[in-house]
Amino acid sequence: MSLKNLVDLLTKNVTKNSTAPTRHLKWEETRRSFILQHPHCEVCGGESLGELNVHHIVPYDVALQCGRPDLECDFRNLITLCEGDQNHHHVVGHLGDWHSYNLHVRRDAKRDDCRGQPSERIMRRRWWLERYQDRPHNVLDPDQTTAMRTVLDNLYPREAVARPERARIVATFPTPALDEILSQPDRQSRTLLGALLDRLVNLRQPTLLIIVGSALLAATVMQADRLDRRALLGLSLSSGLLLALGLHTRLRGKRNRRGTARE
Repeated sequence: MSLKNLVDLLTKNVTKNSTAPTRHLKWEETRRSFILQHPHCEVCGGESLGELNVHHIVPYDVALQCGRPDLECDFRNLITLCEGDQNHHHVVGHLGDWHSYNLHVRRDAKRDDCRGQPSERIMRRRWWLERYQDRPHNVLDPDQTTAMRTVLDNLYPREAVARPERARIVATFPTPALDEILSQPDRQSRTLLGALLDRLVNLRQPTLLIIVGSALLAATVMQADRLDRRALLGLSLSSGLLLALGLHTRLRGKRNRRGTARE
């Protein structure tokens, strides 16, 4: 029996959602690869034929709303859970609600009062009841989408951004625009700059950080005679932070890639 047929046999009876978004072309390959490395339920250790589900910790439709379609095939966002009699997929992965999800499922699966326990007992645990009461939903409003995007970027930082996205973001930070912001002494302009810098730091894209750090430094130098000492110091430190963080992130990415290549 081929590996493909073996994997399909392990997962053949899992729930299929006909309303789910169209899957990535590499999803089936990713699913099979993951189940071969994690061929049992992380909660009960079950290996029942046909009942193992490769579960997305952050549902694919939520990731799409937050601009992170890459998480569909990201192993960091996957965990194996069982269906069938215990259905830990539904109880622990979705908190008993198919329209919800559990960001803490990996940690919960290792709890002493969860690991190896039947679903009906898990659902009586205090921590599970609290999670159920505060469970998130798959459909997000704009504010929730912004907050969730930040959470995902922190949980699953991405090493690279597609060129069109990178170009679009860089286009919002040209040196003339920085000159204009720095030339305005009002608090609103400074607050806008602070928000833009926060967004950049959260993105953690090395090339983008270096480009904007250099642009900010150049704009600060050109506007130095218009800035007070405190503002000049703050902006100089900000540009230095962006440059240092960009270089650090790039070097760390290179080390990680070398380590992966050696393995």
